[in-house]
Amino acid sequence: ENGDLLTFMRKRRVYMIENPDDKDTGVIITIKNQLMFAIQIAYGLEYITSQGFIHRDIAARNILVDR
Repeated sequence: ENGDLLTFMRKRRVYMIENPDDKDTGVIITIKNQLMFAIQIAYGLEYITSQGFIHRDIAARNILVDR
């Protein structure tokens, strides 16, 4: 639905710049949201490493956003 993390963040950034007074929590990316993204990504990387895989291109464009 949301595609990759890079696109997701860019879309939200544009919206936040164009609508600075909008406090819609479904659109605004807070520091807490960013921290949760980082934690979830770390857990995912930890899991694939435990399965014997190595991700050689960790980038926002390679992280899928579900919701």
